[in-house]
Amino acid sequence: MSRFLNLTLAASATLLVTAPAQANELSLANNPFPNLSLAGDGPNLGGYILVHYGDDDDGAEMRYRSVRVEMKGTQGDVKYAISADLKGTIDDHDGTDDEAVSLKDAKAAWSIADGVTATFGRFKEPILFSALSSSSRRMMVDRTGNGGAYDDRNAGIMFNGGFGDLQWWVAMQEGDDGAGAMDDTQTTIRAVYNVMGSAFGKYEGAYGYEGSNLSVGFASFEDDATGLEATAMEFGYVNDGWSLYGDMVDEDGGDSPTSFTVSRMMNSEYEIAVRMEDDDDADDTSHMTAGLNWYYGGDGHNLKWQLNFTDTESDDAGEEGSRVDFGLVWRF
Repeated sequence: MSRFLNLTLAASATLLVTAPAQANELSLANNPFPNLSLAGDGPNLGGYILVHYGDDDDGAEMRYRSVRVEMKGTQGDVKYAISADLKGTIDDHDGTDDEAVSLKDAKAAWSIADGVTATFGRFKEPILFSALSSSSRRMMVDRTGNGGAYDDRNAGIMFNGGFGDLQWWVAMQEGDDGAGAMDDTQTTIRAVYNVMGSAFGKYEGAYGYEGSNLSVGFASFEDDATGLEATAMEFGYVNDGWSLYGDMVDEDGGDSPTSFTVSRMMNSEYEIAVRMEDDDDADDTSHMTAGLNWYYGGDGHNLKWQLNFTDTESDDAGEEGSRVDFGLVWRF
């Protein structure tokens, strides 16, 4: 891990250590499950669990896709967040040394000017809404193919703000070559224009949105470490229980995969969706996914069951096939 990242983590840890001492009292919320948090203005503790059963041509498996622990809080004018994934600590008895905690976020953010925020530490690349959305608040079991390809976290610094209906992000992070050095950096510029409301909100799909929402986004990405240059475009529309989302990434000298997702709230508990994706590769690979979400107990994405069926077609026989995923998402 780079010296830069070590300094970042040390700064984040200092924020926690210097936070005002809190009373030992714990407050518990009772819907839908207890939410554990320190009393007062101290760090809030939470997280989520994603467990899925998957069955495809290679066989069936039951696995934890995520066991996330999150700590968020405020120290003066600074907001901080630290999160880690514990799924690697589950011993699968396969003889490999993979029982390790995976660091996710370790960041601090503060206002540096009217409407401008600076973020320092380890955070996600600000490229696509599908990539930035929380794993626990997705419409489908998986992100779009583009969202999954560009949901990396790296250490660096980011500035973001807005002018009326226009939002913008500029980030410089360590290169994605695995070396962890800042001599080769990745730079991202993203802009979103909210034509009506905001379709890139807290959730994917139609749940949780009111009124008419239409947003379009554009991002430019360059990684000196790998030589990758790409541009991304996306749009989202949510209205009257319907949602539409599409994205495309054009890699310089490479493929231009696309996705389109439509969902419909059947009532307050059930949402159905269909996603079409084209990998734009030499094997003409495409995917069709049908999904059903059951928002159990009236608490939306905090407690939901998911059922997905994915069919893949390709000129490469090894890529073709179908898969069924059934799982539970529980935020606590």
